[in-house]
Amino acid sequence: MVEMRCKLVCNDSSTTESVLFVLMWVTMFNESNRELNYMAELAGISTSVVPRADHLLITCSGYNDRIENFVGKFFKKLSTFNCKESLYNIKVDEHLRAILNSLYAEPYSRTMKFLNCMLQGGEHDVYRQLEILSEMSFE
Repeated sequence: MVEMRCKLVCNDSSTTESVLFVLMWVTMFNESNRELNYMAELAGISTSVVPRADHLLITCSGYNDRIENFVGKFFKKLSTFNCKESLYNIKVDEHLRAILNSLYAEPYSRTMKFLNCMLQGGEHDVYRQLEILSEMSFE
């Protein structure tokens, strides 16, 4: 198993803008690696890239002898990752739809989500997220 924590360098990683930026980056990176991850899953190798409060948690695990090759390819893709504007626009639209759909949840569901998020460190205001995502650009 390989586990790596990549420290995020920014002034305040807890702001809504920072959280959304990291979330969008991870979403786009995972999408660009979908084919590589699929081939790895067929070989019994699993990988994940998960945003945390102040770092990205990258894990690769498996029992296949070829895991070294996979880890090499994975980190090569990580170091050369370059997002296309079309992928960015698709992922922003998906995230906006998910936020808007969450506003239509039953009141008790929203209350439980709010309580869980507050107990686990807080979630940023949904309306603030909508405002930031609508103002974000690819540049």
